[in-house]
Amino acid sequence: MTLELPELTSGSDADAPLRISLAEFARMMAVLNTGDRSLGTLFAAFGIDEADWQAITAHWMRLIARDGRLGDQFSALLRQEISRLLDAYSR
Repeated sequence: MTLELPELTSGSDADAPLRISLAEFARMMAVLNTGDRSLGTLFAAFGIDEADWQAITAHWMRLIARDGRLGDQFSALLRQEISRLLDAYSR
C-alpha cells in the first residue's frame, strides 16, 4: 500500500531543521505509529534521510520537553493524524 499524505496547510517553524512544523512532525510520528511503521516508508514519504530525521526529532523533542503547552498541542496533533491515517488504511 502506498502512503498518501494530504497537502500540509500549517506554517513551518523557521528554526526547525528543514523548516518542519510541529504539525508536520506530528504527521511524521503518526506514520511511524500506523501502517508498516518503518523509517524507510517515513523517509520516502517525506523526502528526508536519517540525518534529517535525527535533527528534526531532536529539535522538536527538546522544545516539547521544555514547554508543556507545546507538548499538549503535539499530542492533539498526533492523535488527529493517527486517527486520520487509521481511517485511511481501513478503507
